[in-house]
Amino acid sequence: MRLTFVLYLSVLTPNGSNASDKVLTICSIIERGSRVLLADYDRLGASLDLAITTANTEILPDGVTFTLVYKDGGRICAPKSSTIGRIVEWIQENVTCHIYIGPGCSEAVLDLYQVAEHNNIPLIGIPGAHTSSRSGLPRSTFKNLIRTTYTFVDLGKAVKTFMDNFNYTHNTIIINTDSYFYAEMGDNFRNQFRNQHQDERKKTTFVEFAHDQMPAKWTVQDFYGQLLRDANETSRVILLFANASVVRNIMVTAYSLGMANGEHVRKSLAIDISPRCSDLIVCMGLHLRRAVQEPNLG
Repeated sequence: MRLTFVLYLSVLTPNGSNASDKVLTICSIIERGSRVLLADYDRLGASLDLAITTANTEILPDGVTFTLVYKDGGRICAPKSSTIGRIVEWIQENVTCHIYIGPGCSEAVLDLYQVAEHNNIPLIGIPGAHTSSRSGLPRSTFKNLIRTTYTFVDLGKAVKTFMDNFNYTHNTIIINTDSYFYAEMGDNFRNQFRNQHQDERKKTTFVEFAHDQMPAKWTVQDFYGQLLRDANETSRVILLFANASVVRNIMVTAYSLGMANGEHVRKSLAIDISPRCSDLIVCMGLHLRRAVQEPNLG
């Protein structure tokens, strides 16, 4: 953490300038107010406040202080973001930004990056993912973008390496687009196949679903069952990009369809490991066994 803030200061403080009593303004645009958002200020705001307080009291040199100004980035991720409007508001308010944090949506990040690059100041992504595939430009193009976590490209490469090691070629990837994280992950993974694995792309099926697409008279089990039966036509390896509760219910449906007898492979990608599970494989096994053995569990 200390090294990171030193890096920021070397970028922000001009050569030969006096850092005494210098206030550096962190301008943050983060979406808020929807559970499907990848980054939500309602969840992240307290962490930002704590990080800035810690930097001011324990990390920054004397005479240098961070201050935070925030603008609401909206409730949804869409090609037309509110980012430029928020920037104009800061200009009208005579706010000079030295660092940008956010937004969470990749389209909005691309909008804000143009401003950050023009002013030659850093933009800290949260995570700032999907910028290359959205823009068609290599990662090296975004020299002012700082990513603080894993990227969708890294996750996609990890999943692809796993598939290659086990020689999984005829796959179906089922993506729940209700979750912005998995929608972005699936979109990036599909782009990797399109751009880097064209031969295998012909043998891999990508299926997107959202629960509001479910026919009116269907149950959730009917909906999941149709997804699984369609996948079964071409694949015995099924990758589920969805949250834990959706994955569990799909597994229960697979069991009821007789698709849990060893003929199929289903893989789950876990980013955060539960403290109760010290080993990822054991943890996955416990959850899947519980889903099959206790189908009535809420």
